[in-house]
Amino acid sequence: MNFQQKLLGFSNLTIVFVQLICTLLWFLPFFFNKEPNTTVSITFLGNSIIEYSSLTASLIQYVFVSSVGFIINFILEKLKLIPLHNRFFYICFLFVFSITSYAQFFNTTTVSFFLLLIALYNLLLMFQSEAVFRAFNSILLLCIATLFNIEYIWFIPLFWIAFIQLKAFTKNTFFATIFGIITFGVAVFLTAYITNTLTIVENYFTIKSISFFDFNALNFSTFDIVSFIVFLLFLFYYISTCFVNRYKESNILYAYYSFFILLVFFVFILYIINSFFYKEICLPIISLMTFFATFYYNFKQNKYSNILLSIFFALGVLYRIIFLLT
Repeated sequence: MNFQQKLLGFSNLTIVFVQLICTLLWFLPFFFNKEPNTTVSITFLGNSIIEYSSLTASLIQYVFVSSVGFIINFILEKLKLIPLHNRFFYICFLFVFSITSYAQFFNTTTVSFFLLLIALYNLLLMFQSEAVFRAFNSILLLCIATLFNIEYIWFIPLFWIAFIQLKAFTKNTFFATIFGIITFGVAVFLTAYITNTLTIVENYFTIKSISFFDFNALNFSTFDIVSFIVFLLFLFYYISTCFVNRYKESNILYAYYSFFILLVFFVFILYIINSFFYKEICLPIISLMTFFATFYYNFKQNKYSNILLSIFFALGVLYRIIFLLT
């Protein structure tokens, strides 16, 4: 059994070993006394509703990411987007999170991200059954996510485009999404009216609260910029592979990957035009990179993919250590 087979999930011992490595990388800041001194909070309509320590937030996020990784891995197997009995996605998913400091604390971003994942799951199943019901669910979940992060409102038009890509756009599915938006709006209005918080809701959903082309909030070091460029190069390589690989043989799978590619560019554009969204958009980008890395490695297995994977893991560990020491 070679290194590649072990990483693909045929060795439980290897998965345990990688899990331990990821756990160590995840909690290194607390060993180096580099953890944030501020508290972490969950915000709702722009106001903090729960606050807790950074250690608590990190522990919750670790359990959350590990659980979500397994769930997504199972869903990808069920949709036949990756080979069966394959844990490579989970390994990549946990590893990329364990080296990304911005994504290691359970907060408002995590809540919105989880709602986005459920919406994506409903979206990907639209072509199979209950398209109208799933269209309603996906848009309603995105609307609920906006209560935690207003920027998630931009995913709604993206999902409409996805309906077309996945050949699920009909009069019924479109009106189902409109009904989902109306349902959300009525529920929020009635709740705000009863609780006398209409002013808070109105101020929160004012379009002016979404800033564009204001980069004053960004504070990246040279090391962060270089790391981000390397990240984009890997991501571009994985995406380009999707276009030339064997999934062109299947129309629905090709549609799936076309949508994921569109989603990558969409979140990257949001990242560029809205500097205040850079931490919020971090989780979707991480997940997409993990997805494409898994796709590439599963279906283009050769010595070059082993080398590329080794470089990627080595750079990840190096990034984590240097980030903590600087």
